[in-house]
Amino acid sequence: MATLAQYIAFHTLIDTGNFTETGLKLNLTQSSISHTISNLEAELGLSLIIRNRNNIVLTSEGKIVYEHISKILQQQQQLETSVANLKNLIGGRYRLVFYQVFLWSYYQRF
Repeated sequence: MATLAQYIAFHTLIDTGNFTETGLKLNLTQSSISHTISNLEAELGLSLIIRNRNNIVLTSEGKIVYEHISKILQQQQQLETSVANLKNLIGGRYRLVFYQVFLWSYYQRF
């Protein structure tokens, strides 16, 4: 099964257009990025990019995979945001203050 790290590497590679810049962005070596992409291609059983001397080109399969990975990474970001928001709600403080006037007027109805 492909990993989130492979998806991030592939997505970043397509965004940057080269292995060196992708490595710099992800704090990995160019060789590590190349191996990660090769492993992703092997895992999926598809050729995702055409490696040229100066650049990379997405294959037709690579374009489809890139679109899906983009959605996955967006959803992952939304999940992280939702979890952070939940943590803020759970960890937050609520303070209820009832004034005597409110309580007196509320209980007079009964």
